[in-house]
Amino acid sequence: MAKVAADIRLSLHHLLEVPNIFTTSSSQSSLVYFIFPVLLVAVTTIILTWRIVANGMTDAKRPRPPPGKLALPIIGFGDTMKFMAAFSRRETSEYVAQKIKECGSPVFKTTILGRTTVFLDAPDGVKLLTSATDDILIKNSVPASFQRLLSKGWMNYRGQEFKALKNHASDHFFGLDILQRYLPIVERNVVEQIGRSWMGQEDGAVIESHSNIKTLLLGVIAELCLGLTDSTEIGKLKPLFEIFSQGMFVVPVNLPGFQFYRSLQADKQIIRFLKQQITRRRKELKEGRASPSQDFLSVLLTVPTKDGYYYKDEEIVGNLKTLLWAGYDTSATTVTLALRYVAKDQKVYEQLIQEHSAIARSKQDNKCLTWEDLRSMKYSWRVILETMRVTPVIASIMREANNDFEYKGFTIKKGWKVWCTSAQSSQNPDLIDNPDVFDPSRFEQPGVGVPRYTYFPFGMGYRQCPGMELGKMVILVTLHHFLKNFKWSLVNPEAKILYAVLPYFDGGSLIRISKGEYF
Repeated sequence: MAKVAADIRLSLHHLLEVPNIFTTSSSQSSLVYFIFPVLLVAVTTIILTWRIVANGMTDAKRPRPPPGKLALPIIGFGDTMKFMAAFSRRETSEYVAQKIKECGSPVFKTTILGRTTVFLDAPDGVKLLTSATDDILIKNSVPASFQRLLSKGWMNYRGQEFKALKNHASDHFFGLDILQRYLPIVERNVVEQIGRSWMGQEDGAVIESHSNIKTLLLGVIAELCLGLTDSTEIGKLKPLFEIFSQGMFVVPVNLPGFQFYRSLQADKQIIRFLKQQITRRRKELKEGRASPSQDFLSVLLTVPTKDGYYYKDEEIVGNLKTLLWAGYDTSATTVTLALRYVAKDQKVYEQLIQEHSAIARSKQDNKCLTWEDLRSMKYSWRVILETMRVTPVIASIMREANNDFEYKGFTIKKGWKVWCTSAQSSQNPDLIDNPDVFDPSRFEQPGVGVPRYTYFPFGMGYRQCPGMELGKMVILVTLHHFLKNFKWSLVNPEAKILYAVLPYFDGGSLIRISKGEYF
């Protein structure tokens, strides 16, 4: 206001061209007293209007960040503890709903793990994060703890490096034609381990399904990655990966007593083990006791990229570690969750039996599953998709702004983290009807029951998981042989599902098995 008043005085001085209007003659004074109020009103109106217009133009140009409070730099935790507590209790939807209410917008910002983090809505936010390629508008981003533990693995690769690795892995390991060659290995491994560890149980035995399925699938992935079949060696890996995994989404404090420290110690032992496998394989290749394409380790050692680049040992270790962890842990968790949901819904179970018994009847002499058999498991895959929707294994997409950009009228600054969670997408009641209800029929018509850009079980777009088809194969083969050999019921049907990095079960996921041949 002081500035406005000064502008008015200055304008009147120039308009009237008198140093003091009260020292003029009486005729002049009368004229001035008549003109002064008119001029005062006119000039005030002009100046205030100009100020409003000018401020409006400035506000239009001024960056408008999303609403939300940020923590103090360096010392502030912001919403770190609040968000992580909600995530671990499987209450992210409640957290997001409260933030939207507080901020008055489905797009909001806060501080998580020391970084400004913007939450986007769906489907537009998911489309943005999954359609943009690395290093142009946004780039891949994971928490610092995750990045450190999976260093040199493909999840930390960006831009051309990621593209080169993804193409290399697809051409020589994850491609559909190659996976068809691996299918007999997967099925033999599943059948042998079910026979060894599950069929030996008494009829009616109670089994902790999550842990045992992890052991089963780690054996499958270890053979595909390393050619490893020694159950004793595989048994040593499992507890290390359990500790390793628990440090993925924590504050990265590398001091004794903290989870991140324990995870790093486990990581050192995993790295040592994988280096030993590399040394062993090099010797086997030299002596002709291994082939260049028998597993992922051989491929990484013997096959260069299209540019002629051979991966260094630390890169081979990083990618083996990533595939081992992601390949067995996510698949095992998905199978365990599917068994729980199927056990609670007799109609779903009956439809699964109908589908798999038809596949079995089409075979002679118990021949192995074929790729065509897997492709015919359409209802089974809808069950798995709905399992991953109700309880996502991948609960958010995380990126980082590589440049300033505008989104729905808000400016997102370079360096800010940009997230979209399942709470805003595949579990959002504004987008999905009755999202808490387990209903595989949602996926009968693509894009209808679950709209596009609201669901990302394997990521999506440019950074979609290169091992998606491998995971699908392993899950469907395992489900087939469970349905064939067991019926099961839940011992603790009300066990809470919580989150560390992936879902887990408070008190375990206990099932009671009945053995038999069910088709």
